[in-house]
Amino acid sequence: MKISKRGRIDPFIVMDVMREANALDAAGGDVVHLEVGQPGTPAPKKVRDVAVAALESNRLGYTDALGIPTLRQAIAAHYAGFYGVSVEPGTGRSDHRVFRCVPSRVPVGLRCG
Repeated sequence: MKISKRGRIDPFIVMDVMREANALDAAGGDVVHLEVGQPGTPAPKKVRDVAVAALESNRLGYTDALGIPTLRQAIAAHYAGFYGVSVEPGTGRSDHRVFRCVPSRVPVGLRCG
């Protein structure tokens, strides 16, 4: 049997930090796990419901390279209303970083209805 070369990749540093944090936690230390951004609570019910509805509607597939235009507009509107920041949902390089990181920070319920 040939073993994949992927298994030879050294673990990245966050795994070292997580291993240490878990060891401290197991030893009775007072540890707040922030090392990998793993949530400590389940996703809200509305988020789970929207995810299930999306899966059941068979709306899976690739989007435009810069994302779904209506989603980009909703994110821009959220930033304007919540933070008072103007973010243009255009197609230029100047704004694409915001729209690639924002979905991980905006609850799905705001994005999907």
